[in-house]
Amino acid sequence: MKKPLGRGLDSLIPRSSEEAQAKHTGVVTSNFFELGLTEIVPNDNQPRRVFDEGLLQELAESIKLKGVIQPIIVTKLDNGKYMIIEGERRWRASGLAGRQTIPVVVRNTDTAKERLELALITNAQREDLNPVELACAYKKLMDEHNYKHEDLGVIVGKSRSAVTNRLRLLNLPKEVLDLIENKEISEGHARALLSLNDAAEIIRIAYLIKDKNLSVRDVENMIKSLSKPSGKQEKKQDANILNLAHEMEVFFNSKVDIKPSKKGGVINIKYNSDDELDTIIKKIRGEQC
Repeated sequence: MKKPLGRGLDSLIPRSSEEAQAKHTGVVTSNFFELGLTEIVPNDNQPRRVFDEGLLQELAESIKLKGVIQPIIVTKLDNGKYMIIEGERRWRASGLAGRQTIPVVVRNTDTAKERLELALITNAQREDLNPVELACAYKKLMDEHNYKHEDLGVIVGKSRSAVTNRLRLLNLPKEVLDLIENKEISEGHARALLSLNDAAEIIRIAYLIKDKNLSVRDVENMIKSLSKPSGKQEKKQDANILNLAHEMEVFFNSKVDIKPSKKGGVINIKYNSDDELDTIIKKIRGEQC
C-alpha cells in the first residue's frame, strides 16, 4: 500500500522564519514572502472546479480594504514559476483587486501526485471544496496513483466508509452533480437519491428538491413511498381486478390502474390531453362522443 502524505496544515505552513528560509528563497517576511501574481500559475490538478464570480468579486473588495490575510501555498516549478497548491481564489481575487503581489508560503513538491495530495489536504481541512469536487479529487488519486479508500481516508482525516460514500456520488447523473456543485441540493439529498436506480427518476426528484425546497427527510419519505409497490403485491391482486382494469382500458381507450385497499380503493384513468379528458367524461356520463 502506498504511504499517504496526510501530514496536515502544520507541515504545509512553516511556523518559524528559520523554517521558511529553509523552504524558499526570496524576500522573507516572518514565515512567508510577497510574490508577483504573474510569477504564479494555477494548479493543473486543482480539486476545485467551481469559482463563483460573485463571491470572487466580494473577496476582491475585501482584499482592497484589508489585503490578503492568509498566505497562499505554492511550489516552485523547474521553469522558475510557482504553482498554486492552495489559495487559487485569493490569487484570482487579488488580480481583480488590482494587486501586483500576494503573500505566499513555498512548499517543495516533486510530483503531480504530491501536489494533488497537498491541495486535497488543505482544501478538505478548510472544508473549502464541495462534495463533488472532493469526490472527483478522490477518484483522480485512485485512478492515476492507485490509492485505496483507506489511503484516502488517512489523507483527508475521514473514515473509509465516509470516503466510499462520497465516491458513490459520482454514480449520479451529471444534472444532479451540477445541482450539488451549485449548492441547489445538499449531499444529504444526493445520498438519498442514490437508493434509486432509474436515472430519469433521480433527475426528476432532484429538480423537485430544488424547486420545492424539500428537506432530506421529505426526500427519504418520498422514495419510500415510491418503492412500496412491488411485484409481490401485484401478484396478490385479484385476477378479476386486473381483468376489470383491462375492460375499462378498452372502454375508455386510456390506461387504467385499479388499486384496491382494505377500505376501498382508487381507480386512476390516465389522459394525455383536454380532448381525451372530455371524451372520458362523456363516456362516464353516458353521453354520445
